[in-house]
Amino acid sequence: MESSLSGHSARLVDPAGADHEQLQENEDWRRDQAEPELPSLLHQLLAQQHFENKLEAKNREDPEEAEHGQPLLSVLEEAHRHDGGEVGAEPVSGEEGHEHVPPGEAGGQAVHTQCQQHGEHQQGQQVYEDLEGGEAQPLHQLPERKEHRAGRARAGAQPRAPPTGPRLFSPRAPLAPAAANERQRAAPPAPALGPSPPRTSRPRPETQRWPPTDARTGRTPCPVGRWPMTSLPADAGRRKSEPVPIACSGSWVQGSPGRRDAPMPSPRLLVLFGSQTGTAQDVSERLGREARRRHLECRVQALDSYPVANLINEPLVIFVCATTGQGDPPDNMKSFWRFIFRKNLPPTSLCQMDFAVLGLGDSSYAKFNFVAKKLHRRLLQLGGAALLPVCLGDDQHELGPDAAIDPWLHSLWEKVLELLPVPLGLGVIPPEVPLPSKFTLRFLREAPGPDSEERHVAGTDPPSPPSELQPFLAPMVANQRVTGPSHFQDVRLIEFDIAGSGISFVAGDVVLIQPENTARHVQQFCQVLGLDPDQRFVLQPRESGSPHPERLPQPCSVRHLVSKYLDVASVPRRSFFELLACLSPHALEREKLLELSSAAGQEALHEYCTRPRRTALEVLSDFPHTAAAVPPDYLLDLIPPIRPRAFSIASSLLARPARLQILVAVVQYQTRLKEPRRGLCSSWLASLDPGQGPVRVPLWVRPGGLAFPQTPDTPVIMVGPGTGVAPFRAAVQERVAQGQRGNLLFFGCRQRDQDFYWEAEWTELEERGCLTLVTAFSREQEQKVYVQHRLRERGPLVWELLDRWGACFYLAGNAKYMPADVSAALTSVFQEEGGLSGPDAAAYLARLQRTQRFQTETWA
Repeated sequence: MESSLSGHSARLVDPAGADHEQLQENEDWRRDQAEPELPSLLHQLLAQQHFENKLEAKNREDPEEAEHGQPLLSVLEEAHRHDGGEVGAEPVSGEEGHEHVPPGEAGGQAVHTQCQQHGEHQQGQQVYEDLEGGEAQPLHQLPERKEHRAGRARAGAQPRAPPTGPRLFSPRAPLAPAAANERQRAAPPAPALGPSPPRTSRPRPETQRWPPTDARTGRTPCPVGRWPMTSLPADAGRRKSEPVPIACSGSWVQGSPGRRDAPMPSPRLLVLFGSQTGTAQDVSERLGREARRRHLECRVQALDSYPVANLINEPLVIFVCATTGQGDPPDNMKSFWRFIFRKNLPPTSLCQMDFAVLGLGDSSYAKFNFVAKKLHRRLLQLGGAALLPVCLGDDQHELGPDAAIDPWLHSLWEKVLELLPVPLGLGVIPPEVPLPSKFTLRFLREAPGPDSEERHVAGTDPPSPPSELQPFLAPMVANQRVTGPSHFQDVRLIEFDIAGSGISFVAGDVVLIQPENTARHVQQFCQVLGLDPDQRFVLQPRESGSPHPERLPQPCSVRHLVSKYLDVASVPRRSFFELLACLSPHALEREKLLELSSAAGQEALHEYCTRPRRTALEVLSDFPHTAAAVPPDYLLDLIPPIRPRAFSIASSLLARPARLQILVAVVQYQTRLKEPRRGLCSSWLASLDPGQGPVRVPLWVRPGGLAFPQTPDTPVIMVGPGTGVAPFRAAVQERVAQGQRGNLLFFGCRQRDQDFYWEAEWTELEERGCLTLVTAFSREQEQKVYVQHRLRERGPLVWELLDRWGACFYLAGNAKYMPADVSAALTSVFQEEGGLSGPDAAAYLARLQRTQRFQTETWA
C-alpha cells in the first residue's frame, strides 16, 4: 500500500494477500479526499485500511469464523501477533512491547513501528521507508536506542523494559515468567541480525526568509556597520503590516494562515534563578527560549518564588545563580539558600534529580562565584547527579560572562537532548524564527479615566508595610546637595515623609525606590517605534496561567508602559539583539543584528554596546527599519522592566520620627559616545525639586545586609568611606538614642571641605563622648591616605575591641578594591597586635565572618 503526502511518500508492504486493485482504488480516493497537510488523517486512514485488509484476509482463511463474526479486539490482537504491530494499531493490554507513536505527534515525517520479538514470520515483515526518501529496511533490524525509548515515553507510551539509561521515566512492570515463557515458545527462532544498512540523510527543506527584502528600501545607512550610505526610502519608519513568522506549539510554522501540527506532550525542564541585577534572570530566560526551540516544556522561576519542597519531584533542573557582595546570594534566593543548607535534609533528598549550575560573578571579588560553587557541592551532597561541572561566568572577561556561558550551554544541550530528545519528525526551531510573544496588546478606543494609572500605583488601601507590588508614594520634603560646588560628583541628601505609611525600619535596613524614564526618552522611544503615547491597551498573557505584570494597570497607556515599566535606558544584552534580528524586515540591518547576537560576534557586541554603555533606545535609533517593524506584542519580550534601586537608610526613626533619609551619589560619566552616561535612578531623584510643587516617590523598605548588636555593652567598629558612611549614620543615631557607647567610625573622603558628609554632626557626638571618629582625607597631602592606613595606625585599639570586648566589625562602600584592602589591614593587625601567624590571622578573620561579627555591605 502506497500513500502520498505533500510530495513525500511512505510505503507499507503488506504480504497478507490483499486485493491490490481495491487497495489502489482506496488510495486514489484517499488522495482526492484527504487534506494534504494533515498527517493525523493519514494515520487514521492507514489504520482503517489496514484493518479492512486484515479482516478480508482472515475471512478468506477461515470463512466459517467470518460468517459467525469475530470480535474486533481479537482481530487487532491477531494482527499484532502476526506483524508485530502496524501503523494505527493501538497497544493491546497485557502485551509487552507493542507501542504506537502517532504520526501526527511525530510531525508527519515518518510512519513506522518497531517489533519486540525477533522471531516474526519473514512473510509478515513490515518495511520502513522514510517519508522523504531513503532505503527501506525491515523493522526488526532497526536498533532499539535509548533515544527511541525516551521519544516514545514523551509521546505517552510505556517503554518495553525498565530503561537502563536516564531515570526520568517510570518503567513498565515486567511480564510474569509464565506469560513470557509462553510467548517465547510461540515465537519462531530469531533471525541472525547483521549490521543495519546506512540510512540516507534527509534533505532539509530550505527555510524561506520572511519577509522578503523590499526592493524599495535598497541599502540603508546604519552607524554600526560599514554599509553604503544611501537616502532613506519615503516610507521609512512606518509600521510594517507584513506578518511576522512565529513558532507554534508542537512544530513551527510561518505566521501566515495555516494549520499547526498537533502539539506533543513535552517533558519537564525547570530553570531556577537567583538574580540581583537582572543578568541571571536574562540568562535563565535565554535557557527557556532555547528549550522551547527544542520542543521542551520549560518553566523559568525565581528561586524564592518556587516551592522548594517540590524539588524532590523534579527530574531535571538548571540553576542560574549570581553572587553578590562578598559571597552572598541574591535577595530573591535567600529563602531557598537557607532551606537547602538545612542540616537535617537526608543525603538522598534529590537522588532522582539531574542538575546543572550556571554561576555569574566578578573575578575581582575574593569570593568569585561563591554561591554557584557552594550550591553545586550542596546538590551533590543531597544526591543530585550533575550533568556538567559548574559554569563560572565572569564579568571581568573582555567578552563578559558569555565567554564561559556559550560553550557550557553547547555541552548542556547535548546532555539534555540525551535525556529528552527532540520528538521524532520535529526539528529544532531555527533561530531566525521568533517564538511567540509572552503577551498580546489589545489596543482600545475609549478615553482613559482620570488618574486611573496613578491610583493603581498608589493603591486604594495600601498594605502595611508597603511592598514592591504596592509601594508607598512618599512625599519628598528635601533634596539638598552636600558636596562642594567644585567637587567632581553631585551627592544628594534626600528626605522623605513616611507618616501614615506603616513603614518601620532599624539601622542596617535599605529602602528600594522605583525610578522612571525621562519624558524626553519616552517621547523618543514612541517616535522610533511609531507608537502613540496616549493610546491605551489591555495586556493579555498568550499562555493560560501565565502571570500578568502586577505593576502595570489594566488598561494601561503606552506612555505609562514606557515611562514607568520598560527600561529603555538600560544597556541591552545579547538576547535583545537575537529578538531584533528575528523581527527585522531589512536585509542589511538583519545581517548586522545576527552578527551582534552570534557567538562569534561577541567582541563586536562588546565594542558597539557594552563598552560605551549604549542604551536600548540608542540601539533602536541605530536600526530604524527594524525598530519601526517591531510588533507591539513583543515590547515586553524586548525591553526588560525597570528594576528598583536599593539605598542604605541614613537616618534613625529614634532621631527623626516619620522621616527617612538617603545619601545618593548621582551617577554620571563619559564614554566615547557624545552624550554622557547617567544613572537612571540617581539622575531622576536629583531632578526632583520639592520646592516647585508636590513630589511623590514610590518606595518600600526591606532588611539590609547589616545587623547591629542590641546588647548595650557590645562595641562596634565601622568603616565607611564616601557614601558608604550612610548606614553607619543611622546606626550611630540609633545607638546614641539607646544610650549605647563604644562607637568607633573610620571615615574617608577626598577633601575635608568638599565631601566630608555630616561633619558638624560627627563633631558634636565626639564632644559628647558618644563617638570616636578617625578620618582619612586622601587628597590633602602628597601621599594618599585611605581608611585601611588609619586602621593599621589604630591597630592596638582595634585588636583590644575585637579580642577583649567582643566588638563587631562593619564595612560598607565600593566593592572594587576597598574590601580586600581592609581585610588585609585587619589580618596585619591580628599578626602585629595579637601575635598570630599568617594562617592563624586568616582563620581568626574567617571566624569573625562565620559568627557574624564581621559584616559587609558593598556595591559596584
